[in-house]
Amino acid sequence: MPSTSTPENRSLSNLYQSPLLKKYLYPLFPRWEDIIDSLKLFGLIFAGGIILLPLMSKLPLLGWDWYFFFNANHPVDNIYSYYSPFLPYTKYFIELLTWMNWRTSLALLGGLTFTAIALGTWRNGGRYGSILLAILTPLPLFTMWVGHPDGLALIGLLTGFIPLALIKPQITFWAFLRTKATTFWLIVCLGATMLIWPYWFAVAFGIRWDHSAATGWQALGWPLLIIGLVLILGAGNDPWRLMSAGCFITPDLMPYHMVVLLPAIGRVRGRSKAIVWLAAWGVFLGLGLGGNYRFLNLLFPLSIYLSLQTMDGYRQTIHSHLKLMQSIYFQIKSFLSQSRSKESHG
Repeated sequence: MPSTSTPENRSLSNLYQSPLLKKYLYPLFPRWEDIIDSLKLFGLIFAGGIILLPLMSKLPLLGWDWYFFFNANHPVDNIYSYYSPFLPYTKYFIELLTWMNWRTSLALLGGLTFTAIALGTWRNGGRYGSILLAILTPLPLFTMWVGHPDGLALIGLLTGFIPLALIKPQITFWAFLRTKATTFWLIVCLGATMLIWPYWFAVAFGIRWDHSAATGWQALGWPLLIIGLVLILGAGNDPWRLMSAGCFITPDLMPYHMVVLLPAIGRVRGRSKAIVWLAAWGVFLGLGLGGNYRFLNLLFPLSIYLSLQTMDGYRQTIHSHLKLMQSIYFQIKSFLSQSRSKESHG
């Protein structure tokens, strides 16, 4: 049978098999297996949220911000406001819940949050004891008491769905710096947001967080930023270390934001697991005592970082960064020398 291949088809085939595409473009896209795995996790978390709904409905949760801000029962300060600090597309995710009675949607949000913590801990190597420890911390209750959707951001983090993870970017943002692919899609997401809603970045970066419970360096002082930069340089490509370091770099950290770190308890081993759990309870003291005691809140991310990184690992990561910078320097130097050489011959 004669071949039906045309020159155009052959050129397209050659393009798809291009070594450059295989090396630089294809690795940026997720595999089908990963997409299916994320969809399964979405389904499990949603099912868990539905199952826990009756139980969560019986909890005496205040849900102040969920009622006034996210359900837009405040006439000015709400999720639809021009001055909302949340990414503008956040309201579309929130509306998936707020079409219901606000109490029902708050209970479902709670069920989703607890299920995400449990499954996230399991997928990070923890089993029933670790799940129990992660749930028995004050952070999930803080989140539900004020009524914030950090549990949805955790779902985005666990499934790799960056737009959902970034509805609360204070900590989740840093996790997507772990690989070239996740960094690429993080830039794409933020770039698209900037193109569609260019005003938002000026609004968000113009806000100063002076809440009495604020824990970021903007509230507690710039030395925290220096600590964060030192930590993140040695974090490598581990998302939990990156997010733990990010807690010191983000300017507007609130205690309930740290609920997304709870699945890291599944990664921690030995006595360090108990230390991390106790540090999570330190957030309760920091929030309750206030003032300079807010520094206690940061023991939780610091304990995660120190439990997941060794001094040798830190030095090796710094060394690899230096080698990369050296390689980039010599490449730039070689390029400039070649350009000068061409100019002199020209």
